[in-house]
Amino acid sequence: MGTWVFYVDESGNCEGHQNPIQNGQTPLFVLTAVALPLSQWRKYSNHYVALKHKFFKKEINNSSKPPTQYEVKGNYLCAPRNAVSRGNKLFLCKVIELVDKYNGKVFSEIFIKNSERPTPAHSLYTMGIQNLSQRFDYFLEENIGQGFIIVDNRMSKINSKVTHSYLSYLFGNELGRQIERIAAEPLLFGDSRITCGLQIVDNISAGIYGYHLFKILLAYRQHLGLFAC
Repeated sequence: MGTWVFYVDESGNCEGHQNPIQNGQTPLFVLTAVALPLSQWRKYSNHYVALKHKFFKKEINNSSKPPTQYEVKGNYLCAPRNAVSRGNKLFLCKVIELVDKYNGKVFSEIFIKNSERPTPAHSLYTMGIQNLSQRFDYFLEENIGQGFIIVDNRMSKINSKVTHSYLSYLFGNELGRQIERIAAEPLLFGDSRITCGLQIVDNISAGIYGYHLFKILLAYRQHLGLFAC
C-alpha cells in the first residue's frame, strides 16, 4: 500500500477549430496524467533536473533561472520545426525511461475535436478530468493505495470552475460517487515552474499529442492521394 501523485497537464487546446486549421488552433485535445509514487518524489525530481542540465545546460546557463525552475516545454520538444533534433528526441526518451524507472504509469484522454459541432471548451476539459479520475481510482484499487491529483495551474477563475465541476461529479454522479481512493476532495493546482512532476507530464503529453497528430495528418494525406484526380 502506498500513496501516488497524479500529475495532470494538457496538450493542444480545448477550444473549437476551423477547417482548414488556422494559426493557434488544434484538431486534438489531449489531457495526460503521470502517476508517480509520493515516497520517491525527491528522487524523480532530482533525476529530471539532472536530465535538463545534461541536455539543456547552455540554455539554462543563458537564462536567469536555476535548473529546477527552467522549463523544457513539451511544445518545443515536439514542434514540427524541431523534428530533426536528435537531442530533443533523446531527452523525451529519457523522460519516459525516468517514469518507468520509478514504476510510474501514464494515463491519457485523447479527444478528436469536431469542427462543425464543437464541444464547449470547459465541458471538454472537465470531461477529461472526470474520465481520468475514474481510471486513477481503478489503478489505486489494483495497487491497494491512495492518491491525490495535482493539475497544472491555469487561471484562478478557470481553476475554480474546474474544481466545482469535479466536486459535483464526485457527489452527484453515480460513477463519481464510487471514487473512494483519491485522498483530497478538491483538485490541487500546482505551479509547473517549481513542480518537476508537472514538467514531466508536460513533456510526455506533448509526445502523445504529436504522435496522434501525425497519424491524423498521415491519414488525411493518404485520403487526398486516394481521391486525387
